[in-house]
Amino acid sequence: MCGTESLGLQSLSLEIDQLLAVQIFTPPLSIERREHADDLWQRFRSACDEVFERSNEEFARRQSEWSASMTDALSRKREQLQRLRESVAHDEGLIEHWEGVISGLYDGARADEIRDSMEEKISSVGSKISSKEDRISELEDAIRDIEAKTR
Repeated sequence: MCGTESLGLQSLSLEIDQLLAVQIFTPPLSIERREHADDLWQRFRSACDEVFERSNEEFARRQSEWSASMTDALSRKREQLQRLRESVAHDEGLIEHWEGVISGLYDGARADEIRDSMEEKISSVGSKISSKEDRISELEDAIRDIEAKTR
């Protein structure tokens, strides 16, 4: 019983009565018992210190592993982001090229067929660019989250 709150009593006078009863039944410590109690206390504190030290070392180890893992994940996500941006730029170059082909078409026997083919390619690659841009946004969000966690 370290405090009156641990007694679970309703009134202060009842708490005081309980504490007095505990004191009455606690034998006084002789000098020899006090020295023994001090020795026990020192051994107890030493054991506690050892446990806390091991706990701190384990926490530091786990923190270091987590930090390395986050750094690795951040690096991988940045590489993925760079590759996706390069891919989008390449695809946009293709679309620009195909649009140039369309604008340079002369009326002729196959002009409509070529135009349709180029427009189909532009549409298909445009859809791919849209998907890649969605993934780019997801990666940027993930990178911001990791950076916020590692600050």
